[in-house]
Amino acid sequence: MSVADVVQQLGAANGWSEDEVLQDTKELMRNRLRTVRDLRRMTAQGWSELSSLLPVVKDLLRQAIQ
Repeated sequence: MSVADVVQQLGAANGWSEDEVLQDTKELMRNRLRTVRDLRRMTAQGWSELSSLLPVVKDLLRQAIQ
């Protein structure tokens, strides 16, 4: 599954605007995080270095990929 699909689903479930979803997706793609598999491979330090994502976005993403 693509990261864009996951972010889109999270956005729909949490009332995020299309712009917010797009910005979060762009940031993940900029860091070459394109699939759920890519996210699952990230270490705790990798997650902490995604500083442009809001903490709630990171938390929800981590929950969604488990």
